[in-house]
Amino acid sequence: MWALRSLLRYLFNCGEGVQRLMQEHKLKVARLDNIFLTRMHWCNVGGLCGMILTLKETGLPKCVLSGPPQLEKYLEAIKIFSGPLKGIDLAVRPHSAPEYKDETMTVYQVPIYGEQRSGENQLLHSPERPFRELSPEQSSDSGSTESEQHLPDGNDLGRKSTGRDPSLVVAFICKERISQRTGLSFSGTAAIAPIIAAVKDGKSVTYEGRELHLKKGNFLVLKAKELGLPVGTAAIAPIIAAVKDGKSVTYEGREILPEEICTPPDPGLAFVVVECPDERFIQPICENATFKRYQGQTETPVALVVHMAPESVLVDGRYQQWMERFGPDTQHLILNENCASVHNLRSHKIQTQLNLIHPDIFPPLTSFQCKEEGPTFSVPTVRGECLLKYQLRPRQLKHTWLLIGLSCGKRGKVGINKTEEQQRPKKFKNFKSKIKNGDGGDKEQVRDAIITCNPEEFIAEALELPNFQESVQEYRKSAQDSPAPAGEIRLADHGAALGSALLQVFSSTTRVSTMRVLTHASGPVRVETRSQYPEIIFLGTGSAIPMKIRNVSATLVNISSDRSLLLDCGEGTFGQLCRHYGDDVDRVLTTLAAVFVSHLHADHHTGLLNILLQREHALASLGEPFRPLLVVAPTQLKPWLQQYHNQCQEILHHVRMIPAKCLLKGAEVSNPAIESLISSLLEACDLAQFQTCLVRHCKHAFGCALVHTSGWKVVYSGDTMPCEALVQMGKDATLLIHEATLEDGLEEEAVEKTHSTTSQAIGVGMRMNAGFIMLNHFSQRYAKIPLFSPDFNEKVGIAFDHMKVCFGDLPTVPKLISPLKALFAGDIEEMEERREKRELRLVRAALLSKEQRELRLVRASLLSKEQVDGPEDREPQQKRAHTEQPQSPQSKKARAK
Repeated sequence: MWALRSLLRYLFNCGEGVQRLMQEHKLKVARLDNIFLTRMHWCNVGGLCGMILTLKETGLPKCVLSGPPQLEKYLEAIKIFSGPLKGIDLAVRPHSAPEYKDETMTVYQVPIYGEQRSGENQLLHSPERPFRELSPEQSSDSGSTESEQHLPDGNDLGRKSTGRDPSLVVAFICKERISQRTGLSFSGTAAIAPIIAAVKDGKSVTYEGRELHLKKGNFLVLKAKELGLPVGTAAIAPIIAAVKDGKSVTYEGREILPEEICTPPDPGLAFVVVECPDERFIQPICENATFKRYQGQTETPVALVVHMAPESVLVDGRYQQWMERFGPDTQHLILNENCASVHNLRSHKIQTQLNLIHPDIFPPLTSFQCKEEGPTFSVPTVRGECLLKYQLRPRQLKHTWLLIGLSCGKRGKVGINKTEEQQRPKKFKNFKSKIKNGDGGDKEQVRDAIITCNPEEFIAEALELPNFQESVQEYRKSAQDSPAPAGEIRLADHGAALGSALLQVFSSTTRVSTMRVLTHASGPVRVETRSQYPEIIFLGTGSAIPMKIRNVSATLVNISSDRSLLLDCGEGTFGQLCRHYGDDVDRVLTTLAAVFVSHLHADHHTGLLNILLQREHALASLGEPFRPLLVVAPTQLKPWLQQYHNQCQEILHHVRMIPAKCLLKGAEVSNPAIESLISSLLEACDLAQFQTCLVRHCKHAFGCALVHTSGWKVVYSGDTMPCEALVQMGKDATLLIHEATLEDGLEEEAVEKTHSTTSQAIGVGMRMNAGFIMLNHFSQRYAKIPLFSPDFNEKVGIAFDHMKVCFGDLPTVPKLISPLKALFAGDIEEMEERREKRELRLVRAALLSKEQRELRLVRASLLSKEQVDGPEDREPQQKRAHTEQPQSPQSKKARAK
């Protein structure tokens, strides 16, 4: 959940995909200096690694993270693969620390310990300081930095571990500061108590030389008119000022009390963020003394409670009674995996438009169909949606708190199960719905930013693009006229009916299936059977950070219907699987036998933990026995997994790790356990060989080659500059998947970042004699499509997220370039303009450098000559140089006079 007020930004939990959503929906992270975490589980912290690296790149000087005590160790573990996080100060506030305060908000951390299940070992709760339940009246403010623990730049993994504690969650009570108008921060709660009492009585209080007031009440115009007050005249001004200050006024002999025509002063609103992971936490939450102080008639009204809880908790009578105790004026927001909404709209849009070009290679993304009906509540309750906004003070837009929901479903579910009008409560049928506050003001949920997926709109937009329909028709005609290679599907030329036919195909609100076989003038189109496997699905084709169109590296290789493996596993890989497979994602996860991690950059492996956890869930839900996942990776991955296992969740039992160096050509494996795992890998994936090689990227970076028992060979480069070892390992590959991070002309940048340009990647494939070269891992500057190289030929294709190909599709892929250029013509034009400007700058810089170099040579020559001639000859030379200079017409005319 994203909270913002004025220039301040706060993030509550940071699961996988949050950064991608923020980038797509223009929620800037530049001022994100506070992150609050409710517990140390991957669904809460999965996106934190990438977020911290991004914050570091933006130049943010400091970020404070609040949450469970294991947070500090988790951040230290990140440095195993990120290196020292120099340039950003990461400060940790453990749950036992005093409240956090800034000029707009006070945040109280409320630790909640779940009840012990029968048979569980008692876990030690070892906070660094004894917990004290804090409230505005009882806590002491020791300053915003006194209780922060600053992390060292290097790893500090040798210190004694506090150990993971799955029984601990941390809730947050967030309260507006009463000094928000003055911007003051108070140094202690003992001093604030008399101030609160005084300003509530309407008295003026001086603090550090400044006069403080609570936010004054609102003048009730209609009631004033009923009492006969001179509303609308100059005489009303002193009356308004007096009653807002809490003073009685006398008008025409009658005393009027301030409460008759003015609302009470506003002590500030609060909102609560609480996670209740399972039934063990229900009773501790219900009995928590801190929460009780904010329930019922309190001095600080709770405007909103955000519940991160599964349906099993929400249906529990105890939890519902606890919700009711906040009173009828408190709004409740539910966030769990049954909250279904579209998250990555741009991804859906691009895929829908690509599907017009080839419906098999670019299959449509799926929508989640909710099968469960949620419980009914007696209190105002709303189900979370991506980008649903909640305004605490909508009438004060400059100073209002705005809470924005980012991601709701833990299992990546998208779509809705009912029409919008059916699913939305009555008060949410309009884009804006107001809920009356106790003081007469309004709070709002705002739905004007809620995103909806409209395939018809996306299709209509594509069909209006210049030359798009014509280019698709030409491709289909050429595909129909040319002899089809064995196993390739032929598609007809649909002629002028293309647009209407496509719209008809996509008009269904259910899952869009592949293009139907339509009749041609000469009869039905002949469709030849093809070999479906191996099937390669590109789940992430971008580099560095997740972006709105291209996610980071992940490629699924379906070897057969019941066995598959992943080549790299960047953040958000599980979400991509959900969007690609929908309700079938559990079955796909159960077929996953192995994962290859090429190197330890975050964009290649931070999705692994979620795959491990979700795979266990899938096996259990389908009633299959649990079996560990084989992971081929650099050995440096093991400390990261070990640290996460020690501090957060038990995950090591999910993994059987094979060091990538043990699969190098000629490697000697002396460990029988590793030998056994390698044999299991080959058997599980039906491979004759799984080989790795070191590539030219960071230290311990690998590429790999998969040789199937039937003879086909797939080579994956990982991240690398052109690499001879990869060429030799991949000789005569059926398919090479090679990174092409940068366009031609950026060779120097490619060397600096140890990546390849487009032509360099193609050159590697040609030297390898690969049957086909698929380029991927594009810089995010090429969000939709990369610039094409002159070296492109019939053996080269470019990968897109959710692109699906088998070997029979490969000859078709290069033929799609013309429709792709038409679809993305505007983007290609912009990129070419940028390239021309860059080349012009380089030419100018080269000319300037040449001139400066020539000038230095002339100066050096003159200096050398002066040294040879000596000082006595300098003056005659200068005179000769002066007389040899060309004379202007004016000077000649002057001499003639």
